[in-house]
Amino acid sequence: MIFLNDVGNLYLTYNKLIILVYIFTSNQKAKEKKKMEEKKNTPVTLHKNKINWIGCRFLDTNSFTFFHEKFFYKAIRPHAVDYFLSFYHSDLFSRLVDLDLLSPMELAQDIEVNGFPLLFRQKTETFSVPSSKWSPSMFRDAALLVLNLQKELIKKGYCLGDGHTGNIIMQGHAKLKWCDIGSILPFHSQKTLSSIKEIIKYIIYPLLVRQKTMNGNLMRFFATHGVSAKEAKRMDIPVLSVSLSDQESALKAIHQLLYYVNSIEIPWEKTLWSNYHDEFNFYDDIKTKIGDPRTYSQREVLVSRFLTLLNPDTVIDLGSNAGYFSRIAAKRERERERERERERRSFLATLMNGLLTNSIIGSELTENVI
Repeated sequence: MIFLNDVGNLYLTYNKLIILVYIFTSNQKAKEKKKMEEKKNTPVTLHKNKINWIGCRFLDTNSFTFFHEKFFYKAIRPHAVDYFLSFYHSDLFSRLVDLDLLSPMELAQDIEVNGFPLLFRQKTETFSVPSSKWSPSMFRDAALLVLNLQKELIKKGYCLGDGHTGNIIMQGHAKLKWCDIGSILPFHSQKTLSSIKEIIKYIIYPLLVRQKTMNGNLMRFFATHGVSAKEAKRMDIPVLSVSLSDQESALKAIHQLLYYVNSIEIPWEKTLWSNYHDEFNFYDDIKTKIGDPRTYSQREVLVSRFLTLLNPDTVIDLGSNAGYFSRIAAKRERERERERERERRSFLATLMNGLLTNSIIGSELTENVI
C-alpha cells in the first residue's frame, strides 16, 4: 500500500512538472511573439543623409522622393504635412486613383525619416520606362494624362505645380500615371500656367516634332531638353500660346489643348508590312473568319494543324503583328476549356446519380432489416 501511494505521489508530481513546463513554454512563446509584434510595429528609422534621394531636392519645397527596398517613397516636409494628409484622405484623391490619373500610394508606417513626419509609399513596378524610350502614341497619352489630371484638380480648387515627364510612370498594362503627389497644390493661376507651359514644352512640342520630321529619336531628345516657342517657330511647327487668370479660363485652356492633342495624327513610314492586315477588318474577322475554318488560308490551316498536333498548354506568338494567329490559338483554348467543363459537369452528374442510387438502395436495405 505504501508503495502504491509513493507511485501515486510520483505520478502527481510528474503531472505537476509537465503542467509547469507547459505553462513556462507557453509564457516564453507568448513573450517571443509579443517581442516580434513589437519589433514589427516599431518603425525602421532611416537617416536622411544616408538615403538614396531622387531628383533635384532643392527645387521641391513640399516633398522629397527616395527609393528604399524596392519601393519609391514621398517624404513630406513638416510645414506641408496637414495639407497632404488632408488631400490623401479626400474623395478627390480616391477619384484620381480610380480614374488611373494618379498612381496608388499608402501611408508608410513601418519606416520613418528624421525631419520628415509623413511618408507615402508609392505603388512601384519592377521596371521603369523613361520618356527617352517612349513611342509617339505614349507621348500623346502622356499629354492627355497630365491635361486630364490638371482638369480634375482645377475643378476642385487644386492644380499641378509642374508638368514634365519625370513625374509620369508606367504601371499595369502600359498605363501612364502621375506619381508626384507633392506637385498637387492649391489652385494658383501662375503655377497652373507654368505647368501647362511645361506640358507643351516637354510633351506636345516633341510630339509635333515627330509628326513633322518622322524622327522618333529627335522627339525623345526634345522630351529631355524641351522645345521653346522660338525653336517651334524655327522648325515650322504650330506655336501654342496659353493665357489664363482664374479657374474658369484655366479650364477653358485645358479643354482647348485636350481637343488639339486628340486631333494630332501620328504618321508612319510605309514599309513592306504597312498594309499587312488591310485585306480584312480584323475585329470583324474575330467573329467570322476565325470561327469558320473553311475560310482559312493555307498558312492558317498549317497553324491550326500544328496546334492540333502539338496540343500545347502555352503558346507564345513572336512577331504577332495584330495577333491574328494568336486569336486562333486563343479560340482553340476556349473550346478546350468548354470541353473540359462539359466533361466535368458530366462526371459530377454521373457521380451524383450514383450517390443518389446508392442512398436509395441503402435506405431500402435498412427498411428491410428493420
